[in-house]
Amino acid sequence: MSNKKKIGSFYTPSFLADFMVNHVARSMSSRKEYSILEPSVGDGMFIESILNSSKVYNKNLKLTCVELIQDELLKVIELIQDSGVDKWEAINDDFLNYHKETKEFDFIIGNPPYVKKNFLNAEQIVKAKKVHSECNLKETSFKNLWSAFLLKCSSMLSNEGVLAFVLPSELLQVKFSESIRQYLVSNFERTEIFTFDELMFDAIGQDTVVIICYKKAIENGQFYCHVRNQEELIKEKLDLKKNRSITKYNTKWTHHILDGDEIEFINQLKSKCLTTNDYCVSKPGIVTAANNYFIVDEATGNDYGLEKFLKPIIQKSIFVNGSVVFDIEDFRKIERMGKPSQVLCLKNEIIDGDKRIRSYLDKGENELIHQRYKCQKRNKWYEIPNIGIPPEGMFFKRCYEYPKFLKNDAEVLVTDSAYQVQMKDDYSINSLVYSFYNSFTLLNAELDGRYYGGGVLELTPIEFKNLPIPYVDIKENEFDEFRKRFEKKVSIEEVLNEYDYLILNRVLKLSSEEIEKLQGIRKKLQNRRMRIVN
Repeated sequence: MSNKKKIGSFYTPSFLADFMVNHVARSMSSRKEYSILEPSVGDGMFIESILNSSKVYNKNLKLTCVELIQDELLKVIELIQDSGVDKWEAINDDFLNYHKETKEFDFIIGNPPYVKKNFLNAEQIVKAKKVHSECNLKETSFKNLWSAFLLKCSSMLSNEGVLAFVLPSELLQVKFSESIRQYLVSNFERTEIFTFDELMFDAIGQDTVVIICYKKAIENGQFYCHVRNQEELIKEKLDLKKNRSITKYNTKWTHHILDGDEIEFINQLKSKCLTTNDYCVSKPGIVTAANNYFIVDEATGNDYGLEKFLKPIIQKSIFVNGSVVFDIEDFRKIERMGKPSQVLCLKNEIIDGDKRIRSYLDKGENELIHQRYKCQKRNKWYEIPNIGIPPEGMFFKRCYEYPKFLKNDAEVLVTDSAYQVQMKDDYSINSLVYSFYNSFTLLNAELDGRYYGGGVLELTPIEFKNLPIPYVDIKENEFDEFRKRFEKKVSIEEVLNEYDYLILNRVLKLSSEEIEKLQGIRKKLQNRRMRIVN
């Protein structure tokens, strides 16, 4: 891992810093003086934008800069000294250690470090959790360092202060950010969220947003703007729109591209539907702790005499594209391709007398597999727990074009790249898979899941369980026909156009016009995720 990633140090492009400074400066134009804080200075891009802005620099400024890396801070100090600003201070420290008795900052701006909790030391974790607690948020809401910076800075603003941050898009969409979003709504009269078609940080593929929060505002509420490219931002060709439905329905902020009528329509339909969890029991697939070691190809199995300890398994979703059924012939194709497709199951087996198997375990120890965290938690590092029986169905948690939900006719195991599905009484896997592929369920996958730079969609176990599915009980021959049609498709739209009415009209009594509305919403959400510009 690079040092930048360890400390969450990803610097802001100048055009983005300039936009944030100038956008906020217009709202503060009546003030004769104000104090500004930059809590994670980095390369000083925000400070440089402040000093270069005619809207800001002619004010009576007081600058406060905090930065952990001394060399970076020295560069910023030189920049400030050359500018002629009289009132300033520079602190070489972790911002978590910084303390102010009074709420004195009129403007706080920055791009806080993005560091997951497991990369922080114990002292940082304690201090970050304390920040959450002091803002009346549960300590469990702390997952990443950026949230502690955001909350701490919010508490340091003056009564009419403004905060402007570049943040990961997970603020808008992940479950642990829900309480943070509610905090912002409660503590700021106005919030502005800017999302982007183009990645602002190409070097790391991090999908980011800009959020600007105002303690006081003439027009209150939540406002959203989707920016298609850098040119729109530079020329400020922006259209901020208020969306009351986001707050009304307490939905993820990624829903802002939908209007109130669309959100209300979706919520009304959801109230009429059962969810995945009503039809089946689902749980994550097998966690091996080291797929490259524990999942082997046929040749490796033969070389080390592992055959009697192996069970067939699907490792990745790329092996199941194109169908709604995974059968034994599909599995044989993977084997013929020489792909790893057998998982090592040594639980409760006596292996000490087998030299070839012992040599494979020695190989694992030479590769330090036994020292991995999850392996250390086992009674024997090479015994994979909770292997169980092959599931009836498999839902792969990550996708690109559309979510993958398949019947498991091959009776293979699956890794934690998927969720294992076992049907409840009175429901069939054929009917559930058939019913899953409709525009309403798929658009809710877009809404409830989270997406990453590059357009990958992911659903957590809870998000999958809560998906609304208008269930249709079908016969065997209907499923066979559906399977054939699915495998011949050029795109998922072909399947939806053919089966949406059969499912949605039958269960939800939707008209053709209402179904077309759902199809349009799904496409709009998918295009946003995949960065397809109409």
